[in-house]
Amino acid sequence: MRFSTKSFTTDWPSLDVGIPMGCAISSLLFVLVMGMVIQESESVINGVELGPGMSLLLLRAFMDDITIVASKAEEVEEVCVDWNT
Repeated sequence: MRFSTKSFTTDWPSLDVGIPMGCAISSLLFVLVMGMVIQESESVINGVELGPGMSLLLLRAFMDDITIVASKAEEVEEVCVDWNT
């Protein structure tokens, strides 16, 4: 990506990490990766049982924010370690 004005145009910088904002495929890649993160996390922990036949949702996600609900701190740690591998 580069930027232009009436009197100046920048060189093409290298993009080492990430996706440039405004890229047509960036939203698709974001949704795919977040879906993979959520699915993998749900396979690691079971959520919180509230009573017979009732349980609290395991993960809540909005945009790039994720809330993990678990009954033990160790389960949350396991998810976070799994995300980093």
